[in-house]
Amino acid sequence: MVGGKPLVVCSRTGEPVSVVQTSDKGFKKSTEQGAVWVVDADTGRLLPLDGGAPLIEIVDRGSFYRAIVDTGSEATAPGSEAGSATAARAGNATAAE
Repeated sequence: MVGGKPLVVCSRTGEPVSVVQTSDKGFKKSTEQGAVWVVDADTGRLLPLDGGAPLIEIVDRGSFYRAIVDTGSEATAPGSEAGSATAARAGNATAAE
């Protein structure tokens, strides 16, 4: 995907739970809607993380994005059997952590 970067999805404790792909548009949409949006590995479409898990925080780290989600309920990335992440509350995105 042109302009896409890895998105490391982490629990509230900072532990990585999944690595998926998103785009600049996905980053912005995640920030605006308070849910993680990822690029589907099979179709290339931008889709919400399965379960529509609300986002705590998402940060652009330059070469990748980092999202913090609450591990209270499960959500998995579209097209990713191993990817799982969860979330609870929406928060403000920051430019740096």
